[in-house]
Amino acid sequence: MNIQNSKIASVVVTYNRKKLLSQCILAIEKQSYIPHTIFIIDNASTDGTDVCVYEHGYCNAIKDGVVYKYVRLSENIGGAGGFYVGLKMAYESAEAFDGFWVMDDDGCPDPNQLERLATYMGTYHYISPLVLDKENHKKMAFGKLGVDDLPSLTENGIMIGRANPFNGILFSRQLITEVGYPEKDMFIWGDEWQYHLRAKKSGYIPITVVDAIHYHPKDKQPRVVTRGDKSIVFPIQDWKLYCYCRNMVYYQFVNNSFIDVAKYAYKVMMDYFYFLYKNKYSIGKYWIVFCAVRDGLFKNLRRLRKYKIE
Repeated sequence: MNIQNSKIASVVVTYNRKKLLSQCILAIEKQSYIPHTIFIIDNASTDGTDVCVYEHGYCNAIKDGVVYKYVRLSENIGGAGGFYVGLKMAYESAEAFDGFWVMDDDGCPDPNQLERLATYMGTYHYISPLVLDKENHKKMAFGKLGVDDLPSLTENGIMIGRANPFNGILFSRQLITEVGYPEKDMFIWGDEWQYHLRAKKSGYIPITVVDAIHYHPKDKQPRVVTRGDKSIVFPIQDWKLYCYCRNMVYYQFVNNSFIDVAKYAYKVMMDYFYFLYKNKYSIGKYWIVFCAVRDGLFKNLRRLRKYKIE
């Protein structure tokens, strides 16, 4: 595809990280191929992000030929909600964008990233950069792979079937048309993989372009060991624990029947109960895990506010 004839929108979701947001937008502005429009979705930040956006000229303005659309939401609806709003706005825009370049505020694209991703548009519709640890460029930001592992996984400059959703991802218009928007009520954790599974189920094969680099902080989700020496994520805050367990069960429905998801939910609950019992946690933690698994199983995504303290 001739990228000079394509029109791409960037969607950046932010929350209380105005310094990182500024760095992210600056990196977008320095791209060898600059997007037509940058949509900045602010999840009701309280750190002066709105002032920062205005001072930098990013508040519903045109700067150096780039259109900036800034939306400050009335409440924090999480990364999932932010990506829902941003992609919906961009997709429904009168500009009829050909592609949508999506990221969080803590990501930093290499100057040639978008150009290298966009060269695959037309052939692929779900195009991911290589997401590297900001602090150690020899390691991936997510998972255990390192740069030294890439040669065995790469053919003609791409890895087939691999992606890091919402981290510098380029989606085609066709994909959004068929797959739809992210599940906004998932809030955080699991929303990206739920969308990944939906895209694959619709027949879209993801690729990672290994010379399109996106820098991101290393995944630092707190992990603990439970039965059978299995590693599980165990967030300390109650609302994060609830959200993680709920979403982990909920997104199983993309590819599985209710019976299969129920079996999976039981295993999740037993893994967490075992860890809680072994480490003498109070009954309250058991109840949070139970409610989370139950709500994921019965697709109830509206109960998070009960656990979340703003």
